[in-house]
Amino acid sequence: MTKVGDEQRKQEGPVELHPVPESERWGMTFESVHRPQRLQGKTYKIKPPIIEEAVYITINDMAMPDGSLRPIEVFINSKNMASFQWISLLTRLLSALFRQPGPFPTFVFEEFGNTFDPHGAYIIPGSNGRKANSIAHHIGMVIVDHCKEIGVL
Repeated sequence: MTKVGDEQRKQEGPVELHPVPESERWGMTFESVHRPQRLQGKTYKIKPPIIEEAVYITINDMAMPDGSLRPIEVFINSKNMASFQWISLLTRLLSALFRQPGPFPTFVFEEFGNTFDPHGAYIIPGSNGRKANSIAHHIGMVIVDHCKEIGVL
């Protein structure tokens, strides 16, 4: 069985990968942080009122050479499997981004805040009126709060 695009790939030949010259790397190297065997982290439970199931967010931190903590991986889990593939992608991308050297990628949190649910925003239960534009925004708020707690933000 031929997959869509297989014929085009055969005609084009193999993909060649070229390293990005150091001068084009914005003054930093892109070597990921190597994950140690054991990390400390926290798991947060959120219960958005727009879904039946709770969502669990685990953020694992690593001690950096200067003694500070930095989140390097995120896991999100729920009994609601309807969005599993997107949640899996989100956690992998966040974890990869958090492992990059250089300043902590704060721009990501703006994107969480700019994600809106088509059914409207909701007040986070037990939050003294904090509003989440979507479940993605709510997850981003948890990550921001965690980063503030460990001193990254």
